[in-house]
Amino acid sequence: MTYINSNTQLRGISSLFSRRIFSGILRNDVSLLRQLTRMYLPQNASQESLSHIFKKSYSLLSKVYRCEYIYKNELLNQKIIKEYGTDKTIAINEFKVGCSIVDLAMFNGDSKAFEIKSDLDTPFRLSGQIFDYTRLFQKCYIVVPENHLDDYLYDIGNGIGVIVMTREKRHLLLEKYREAEPNNYIDSDLAISCLHTKEYMHLIKTYFGELPDVSIFEMYEECRKLMKEIPSTILQGLFLKEVETRKTATPMLKRIQKELRQICLCMNLSRKDIDKLNIYLTTTIN
Repeated sequence: MTYINSNTQLRGISSLFSRRIFSGILRNDVSLLRQLTRMYLPQNASQESLSHIFKKSYSLLSKVYRCEYIYKNELLNQKIIKEYGTDKTIAINEFKVGCSIVDLAMFNGDSKAFEIKSDLDTPFRLSGQIFDYTRLFQKCYIVVPENHLDDYLYDIGNGIGVIVMTREKRHLLLEKYREAEPNNYIDSDLAISCLHTKEYMHLIKTYFGELPDVSIFEMYEECRKLMKEIPSTILQGLFLKEVETRKTATPMLKRIQKELRQICLCMNLSRKDIDKLNIYLTTTIN
């Protein structure tokens, strides 16, 4: 496959890895994928399997257009699945924390936040994001391109871990430049805002033995007040246990080809949907 590497074409190719495209595939509707393929890929691409189209497109993007999807997917493959992960690991895409959104959050005996600054990003807003993350997560990392490492080191404290994306021959590598220092503090107001209703109610009942004797309309505020009484080290563990009960696609990610793991996590696909997707990937778009 040969490509004209214009920014317009590369952005078009990156749009292949989107919710809209994969929602269509799961409905056995590849009309949009067919349209984008004809616009941005060589004519003979329509004769190839969907799996091959995504594999080749991903390979091109990883070489000349390392967008956020590439960073997230490599972070999943190289760190969250291969290095940090266990069968009980929970990864959550775009986890809202205060006024910020963590690109990838991982919960596995401790909590880790990964903020991605791709080749297409700037340090804008990073200090505010880090401020939010360090009030909730035990370890925080930024993931940055090698050639912009110095640009980001000025905007973070020494306790923030740094992972650098480099390229070695045909492969992208994520190398740890600096380990994150453990954080023993958790902001109770931030923690309760990140939990679902059943989760924070269960947390309060676990620690205090009972829920406040108030109406459901007053429950959040009363639980918020009680959560302030829980020591940080204990609250961290209780918060972690609640989040780790959530259902995510994390345990099924190894069932899909490595280029597509991030979109499966993003869409929180079930095992049934991933198996269905694997079947469609063997077909062509004609």
